[in-house]
Amino acid sequence: MIETTGRTEIVMSRTASPTLYVTYKGAPNDRFDRSYYVEHHLPLVMQAWRRYGLEHVAAFFPALTDVNTRVGTLVICECRFRDEAAIEACFGSPEAADVMADVPTFTDISPTRLRVAPALTGAMHDSRAAHPLTLLTLKTGE
Repeated sequence: MIETTGRTEIVMSRTASPTLYVTYKGAPNDRFDRSYYVEHHLPLVMQAWRRYGLEHVAAFFPALTDVNTRVGTLVICECRFRDEAAIEACFGSPEAADVMADVPTFTDISPTRLRVAPALTGAMHDSRAAHPLTLLTLKTGE
């Protein structure tokens, strides 16, 4: 950090990886096979898209406090990519059809995609500015 005229500025030395979050929202009794998702689907995604620039995939299962009635996020999948072009390459690849065709195997819930990418690169930022990530797109299904 650099102190300049009473304001703190931060120099970014490395740009954050573009990230895609895939979420599934529903009730706890909706069909979602966690075991299949973790043991088969996520490895399928990594195997299919690593060559196109997918660097990391992780799944998170938020706790639902009222397991009988609460509708909420059942799973969040975080996919980190080498760059923006890698995201386009993955979803445009021949393997994308196999990845998407596997979804009905573990759930009937339609996924929602949230695409996040660095808003600023290699610049100096006012510490009072918004976080240097911006939501780019919101896409449901597919």
